[in-house]
Amino acid sequence: MAKSGKVEIALDIAKSIEDIEIRDHSLSEIADEMTKSGKAEVALEAANSIKDNESQDIVLSRIAVEIAKSGKTELALDTAKSIKEKEILAYADALSGIAVEMAKAGNAEMALQTADSIDKNLPMRTDALIKIALNLARQQMTKDQEKQVATRLMSMK
Repeated sequence: MAKSGKVEIALDIAKSIEDIEIRDHSLSEIADEMTKSGKAEVALEAANSIKDNESQDIVLSRIAVEIAKSGKTELALDTAKSIKEKEILAYADALSGIAVEMAKAGNAEMALQTADSIDKNLPMRTDALIKIALNLARQQMTKDQEKQVATRLMSMK
């Protein structure tokens, strides 16, 4: 129903489903579809209606990365910050994806700062730094940027 543009009806129907697991799954599907359609506000409404915190955090993580892909990095960061359980991987996944999108957009310093905010013990941080380095290499990174990325990667040991 969300695909046909009847978003409000789809949200109302999903929210009215009594079985929590089915309701959360339906809201997750609507959130994903709205994110793909560039309707972040509706996607966030659907995600914030999900009752299970872990499921909600996973959906918010996906939304945050998709928002970053559209160039709205502040909204993407705000969405990531709304993830309730910061110690689960959904938060690190969101920050990693956002950092990579920032690098693709040419915002190296902000990308590196975002990657730095990921726990050093998580593989998402290393992955983000490597992808940032690759994107910067494609964009002809400066010597200073090379040094910053190398320093951050070396601190992972």
